[in-house]
Amino acid sequence: MVCDIPPHSYCGHSCVVFDMNYDKATYKLYSTLWGGTLRLIMTRPFFNKTYALFQRNKRSKRKIATLIEHYNIDTSEFIKQDFDSFNDFIIRELRPESRPIGEGLVAPADSLMLALEVDNDTIFSIKGKDYTISKLIGEENHEYGLCLIFRLAVYDYHRYCFPSSGIKTSHKQIRGVLDSVNMSQTSRFTLCSNCREVSVLQTESFGEIAFVEVGAMLVGRIVNTHKGVRFTKGDKKGYFEFGGSTIVLLLKKNAVKIKQEIIENSRRGIETKVKLGETISC
Repeated sequence: MVCDIPPHSYCGHSCVVFDMNYDKATYKLYSTLWGGTLRLIMTRPFFNKTYALFQRNKRSKRKIATLIEHYNIDTSEFIKQDFDSFNDFIIRELRPESRPIGEGLVAPADSLMLALEVDNDTIFSIKGKDYTISKLIGEENHEYGLCLIFRLAVYDYHRYCFPSSGIKTSHKQIRGVLDSVNMSQTSRFTLCSNCREVSVLQTESFGEIAFVEVGAMLVGRIVNTHKGVRFTKGDKKGYFEFGGSTIVLLLKKNAVKIKQEIIENSRRGIETKVKLGETISC
């Protein structure tokens, strides 16, 4: 199952340029003077913390039934059926059997996925500004050749797992401004201005993987619950609180062969729907 996103041009793997295609509200948010002022307020930590408090309030429970009905969410997968708040619903746990762990490299989360070839000189150009993978992870020296982007929506299961077995060699937090990660509304590498956490994983099957969690507009926080060094594929790594968020996996060139359907969809600017634990490699 795939989901179309607005067209953008992918010029080899040396430069990526995005066409902006906004809905009316987001156009005003990103393209008008008052919208820019409002967005400046909305992306501040105090605003997001206040909004997150509302999502933890019992009164926010009334939104749950509407969301379930609108997106036809399968409630039989839930471990519990009664939630204390909307945020409690967002970080819900599912029955393990509802997300079996497949072979090879697996998707870390329920999400929409893109696969891009990258190198040290890859430039992502947005609104006249250029970003690189180095800016995303906060390191200049890297040799990543494949970028896998997993975009979570509000209706998705917000817990995420390790995509392969191995050990964690480093972890750091990069503070930034929270902003939208909806590719249909703003450019992909607005992510570079967001708060994010970067874990470097040495995996048994695919070598080094940089695992990057990216916060988004109206997200309370990124919560990494796995505190150990060693992990097994499918082990829960953490969860996002309320809001749509994104995970980026960076792998070395030729470390893994991604399913052809995902590659073809990505070349056409189409995100592929995947679930946590689903096999994404050949």
